[in-house]
Amino acid sequence: MADATRLDTEARKLLKLREDHEAKDKAAKKAKDEREKQEAVVMELMADLKQPSASVDLGGKYGVWRVTKPKPTIYARIIDKDVALASIQAAGRTEEMFDSAIRKAPANQWVRECLERGEELPDGFDFSESAHITMTRKKEG
Repeated sequence: MADATRLDTEARKLLKLREDHEAKDKAAKKAKDEREKQEAVVMELMADLKQPSASVDLGGKYGVWRVTKPKPTIYARIIDKDVALASIQAAGRTEEMFDSAIRKAPANQWVRECLERGEELPDGFDFSESAHITMTRKKEG
């Protein structure tokens, strides 16, 4: 049976957990920002050295890691849905890209193909790119 004292206790626990979650969320966002800034530094150094990848001995418990500058990943961005749908239909890609909404994977692929061929993007589309440093532990031996 519920009583006011138990409700008070459980509400305090909930508030504490909410505050804890908010603090951890802020810390995670700060850590992500710091990591992204450091990735930019490493990418810039690799570009200056004209090295797409390098082996780096990080010493101690880390050992040797392969640091690889990735190719950017292209993501389609719909800037005008109606115009984009007309472009999809005109290109004969309706079945591939559309059910109840424009499917992201084929839209991304179409935009990548246009960029690779040096063609203009279809009307209603734009793109953004994302690239992150890949670090993998190098196998010994």
